[in-house]
Amino acid sequence: MNRLPIVIARRHERAGALAALAHVGTALVAHFAVPPGLDTRLGLVADPWFRRETGTANAGYAYGAIRVYRGDRDATFLRATAIAGLAMAGVRSVATLRGERRGVLSGAVIASDLALGLGALGLAHLIDREHDGARSRLQRFVTTPALLRLHEESLN
Repeated sequence: MNRLPIVIARRHERAGALAALAHVGTALVAHFAVPPGLDTRLGLVADPWFRRETGTANAGYAYGAIRVYRGDRDATFLRATAIAGLAMAGVRSVATLRGERRGVLSGAVIASDLALGLGALGLAHLIDREHDGARSRLQRFVTTPALLRLHEESLN
C-alpha cells in the first residue's frame, strides 16, 4: 500500500513552535515565580529554589522553540526535547496514579508534555526523511562512489 507522504508546511512548523514556546514559557514562570498558596494546588510543593532550578531547564527548550520558529531545523535538538517531554509526562502520570498529583491541572500538564514530546519526535522524523530523500535522489545522479562519499562528507 502506497502512503501519501506527510508534509508539514512552514506555517505548521511555526504554529507548533509557538505552542511549544507557550508550554515551556508557562512552565518556566510557574516553576520560578509560583505565589505562596498556589504551590500546593499546582503540585509544586518542593523547596522554592529546587523548583526554580528544575524550571530553568525550560529556558533551553524555549530557545530551541524560537530557533524552530525562525526556520532552524535541528532533528537532534528536537529529539532531546521530545525525550524530556515524554519523560516529564511519564513521571507526572506515575505521580497522578499514585495520588501525589490530582485534578484537571495534572491531566492538562500530562497532555501538554505528551504533545510537546510527540510533536517534536514527529518533526524530527520528517526532517530525517527529507534528508534521506535528498540523499537517495542524489544517488541517482552521482554514479561514482568517490563522488557520493565526497558529497556525504560535505553534509556532515
